[in-house]
Amino acid sequence: MNVFIFAIGGTGARVLRSLTFCLASGIEKIPDGTNIIPLIIDYDKDNGDKKRTIDLLETYTAIRNKAYEGVELNAGDRNFFHPVIRHLSDVATLAGKADVGVKPSYEFTFGLDDQTKAGTFADYIDYTNMMGNTYLTKDLLASLYNDEPQDFPEGSHPFTELNLELSMGFKGNPNIGSIVFENLKEDAEFKRFCNTFDATRDRVFIISSIFGGTGSSGFPRIVDAIHYSGIAGFDNAMVGGCIVMPYFKVNTPQGGAINSNIFNSKQKAALSYYAQPDQNGNSIYDKLTTAYFIGDDETTNLPYSEGRDTQKNDAHIVEFLSALSVLDFICKDRATLEASKYREYGLPKNINAGEKFNFTNFDADDYEDYLQFLFTMGLTFKYYKDYVANDTIPEKEAYYKTLRLGSKVGSGMYKHFEEFIDDFNSWLDEMACQKDGFKPFLHKPRNEDSQAVVANDLYEYVVGYEAPTGGIFSRGAVYKDFSAYCNDVFRKIGNTWDNDEQILLETYYEASGKMYELFSEIKKKK
Repeated sequence: MNVFIFAIGGTGARVLRSLTFCLASGIEKIPDGTNIIPLIIDYDKDNGDKKRTIDLLETYTAIRNKAYEGVELNAGDRNFFHPVIRHLSDVATLAGKADVGVKPSYEFTFGLDDQTKAGTFADYIDYTNMMGNTYLTKDLLASLYNDEPQDFPEGSHPFTELNLELSMGFKGNPNIGSIVFENLKEDAEFKRFCNTFDATRDRVFIISSIFGGTGSSGFPRIVDAIHYSGIAGFDNAMVGGCIVMPYFKVNTPQGGAINSNIFNSKQKAALSYYAQPDQNGNSIYDKLTTAYFIGDDETTNLPYSEGRDTQKNDAHIVEFLSALSVLDFICKDRATLEASKYREYGLPKNINAGEKFNFTNFDADDYEDYLQFLFTMGLTFKYYKDYVANDTIPEKEAYYKTLRLGSKVGSGMYKHFEEFIDDFNSWLDEMACQKDGFKPFLHKPRNEDSQAVVANDLYEYVVGYEAPTGGIFSRGAVYKDFSAYCNDVFRKIGNTWDNDEQILLETYYEASGKMYELFSEIKKKK
């Protein structure tokens, strides 16, 4: 099946970033034949969150393309980077034929290219040319929207609306975004989606915050555009949504357009609007199979940004939990999802003040279904970065020697693999620094703080797990154990692989599973 993921605005892009790391972990419950198709929607052309996520998706794809090139996977096979992430153009059809000649992209371009600017809101609605029969409409718009010039002296007026440069997004104003998104159904990328979607097989998931401009305005417009698109059988299609409520604040300077003091008010207004029936008697919620609600009362203060490349917020546990909602929607069957339409996520508050959440704080089912794979991937990345890429692994290790890793590290797929590990570690560091922090692993932070506690081996790396004193597990789990498991897996697989990259990932995937079992024993003996 194809799972089309509409990621709206900066929050949507950041949730998609978290989801990409989860997908890389090789979650077993993702159904065979699933294609993940991200569709990032943000009028802020140069948004830093969007660019960082697109770069990560491209790195993921580069790793997977090389590792699985020419590989025939059997039903039930799982591995790191196993889930397929595709561009819309990879699967799109027009008039029943393959959509060729389209530049692959993970985002909606709204018909704009590198040379075409979005213009102002006034340009978009053709405000200056409203004459004759439309003159009264122009007067109405003038009374509804501020028309101060874009370059009005800073601090002397809070905001211009009609002269807002749309290339920076909607600056927290859903009243502008809702008008722009009204034409979404005419967008070329949206038409490709409609022509490709199979209501009997495929699913749609929409990620959006409801306390800004892009997300709160884009969410209902996209739901409506899909629902009333005319796609055959769409009334029976699976459509889910993650509605992200406030989880951060910004320090707004004088004259700033974005005011986090009204985030809660905007959230309440959006939730109320979504519950209102349309002309056909259907609310936004009626058009969803399942709706997930996620937020955080312990809001984090972020640096102020109105968009473009300066908007690159640190990762937050709310975005990670939102990514888990996407996985929940992908992995559960229709009956299970329909049995509970509205879902909230809650973490047990069994931590002391100043402590961070770790794997032990999660629900047992979520841990078993999703988080244990992030656990094993984290162990693998730690082992590879410190022991293989750092050239401290003994050359006699069978899998290392046979695959000639010593000559490959830092080039080809391995270069992308190392880039992905660095991005993963940055993502972990960002979440750990938040007020409600998630810190599953212990490693050198990005600021290279010389006083930071660093795990010297795997047994110290997973927060919440520690080797007991005495007994067979007193030394915990170390790099040498991982190498021994790798050699065992490598010998078992033999010469049946299609390429070295795929067999390395499979070796690490199976070996890290064995390491996970060792950690489980350690946990039981605490």
